Amino acid sequence: MFQKTIKQIAIRAAVLLFFVMAAVGWGCGLSPGTCSSRALLGACAAYILVRTAGQLVIRVLISALVDAQIKRCQDRNQG
Repeated sequence: MFQKTIKQIAIRAAVLLFFVMAAVGWGCGLSPGTCSSRALLGACAAYILVRTAGQLVIRVLISALVDAQIKRCQDRNQG
């Protein structure tokens, strides 16, 4: 479930970054080929980065929730 949401966010970020980088390159006077190749590389890097960061955040949150539940169960058993 989380993987699908993370993937959608990563795709949207990559597409947005592609157009932003292409527009900036075009505004700086670069050739269309250079703009598109650099924008594509940036979009791929952003996609990988967002997917990896999203997965790490989800793992940390789930780990924290599991630790909190374990602590609650241990406190109930002791008290």
